[in-house]
Amino acid sequence: MSEKHNHNHHHQNNQLMAGNKKNLTELLKAGGYDDEDAELGGYASNLTECSTAVLRRVRALKKNQLESINVEAAFYQRVHELEQEFQPLFDAVHAARKAIVAGEREPGDEECQMPLLQDATPEDLQKLEAEAPVEGGQASKGVPHFWYHVLANCSQMAETIHDYDVPILHSLQDITTEVHTHPTTVS
Repeated sequence: MSEKHNHNHHHQNNQLMAGNKKNLTELLKAGGYDDEDAELGGYASNLTECSTAVLRRVRALKKNQLESINVEAAFYQRVHELEQEFQPLFDAVHAARKAIVAGEREPGDEECQMPLLQDATPEDLQKLEAEAPVEGGQASKGVPHFWYHVLANCSQMAETIHDYDVPILHSLQDITTEVHTHPTTVS
């Protein structure tokens, strides 16, 4: 092949690619992929550099992603159904917790058969019980500042608690969740 012929062939390919790129750019802009700062906008600008085979694969991957989203939606629908099914059981457990925390009832001996700290040695647990302050005068009711301590001992929540939150959290009586049969969507 002569150098002139090779140059002409290369020039024709460049013109064809430029024409295809221009057509793709116009098509993408018509599809809403337009950005004032970039030729095709942030996410789509690389598409003009792709061959038709790669574009075909990208379309297949988009369909694959949609299938994944549909599976995930079905998964969360089933999770929601399970939440609804188990909500009455959770409600009973939470009502018992609330009654103990608020001092509405004292737990029975069987309910107290649980280590105070999972990773503590029996000796440490005995020491903790032995050194616990003895209540004088009128007996206390419930568990003072229970929800404050629960939230303050949760690393994700503790980071969000500020000094001005503490008095409010000391007054907190209960935290519950409610599963709705038809949850509203966020728009």
